[in-house]
Amino acid sequence: MKNVLVVGSGLSGAVLSRLLADSGKFRISVIEKRNEIGGNIFDYTNSKGIRVHKYGPHLFHTNNETVANFVKKYSEWVEYKHKVKAMLNDGRYVTLPVNNETKNIVGEDRIVETFYRPYSEKMWGMKLEQLSPDIMNRVPV
Repeated sequence: MKNVLVVGSGLSGAVLSRLLADSGKFRISVIEKRNEIGGNIFDYTNSKGIRVHKYGPHLFHTNNETVANFVKKYSEWVEYKHKVKAMLNDGRYVTLPVNNETKNIVGEDRIVETFYRPYSEKMWGMKLEQLSPDIMNRVPV
């Protein structure tokens, strides 16, 4: 049996480790720098019962029954309905992507400063004005 070291327990590392181990030809060791497994798809339920995607939303989509069955074998499935809410500084929740109700609550002239600027600057590590207009054009305002 050959020894294999897998660096990272994200989706790729976890799947490769499982497939190699199941072949019976390899002894797998996995190392992970984070305190949890799953890489960027790691999530948890917070004290208020809300499922939190620690590293940002990651949704699983497939039409491939073989892939779906493989994943179901090693995971717990949670029924999912896509409803995104953002908490404003005053504690109110509003719907994202921005709809008419969100515009009325936040004010149409505050949408970019409230949602897009903070997210984009966190995501890209750059001021909004430095980003390519193509990035902002992906999201209708």
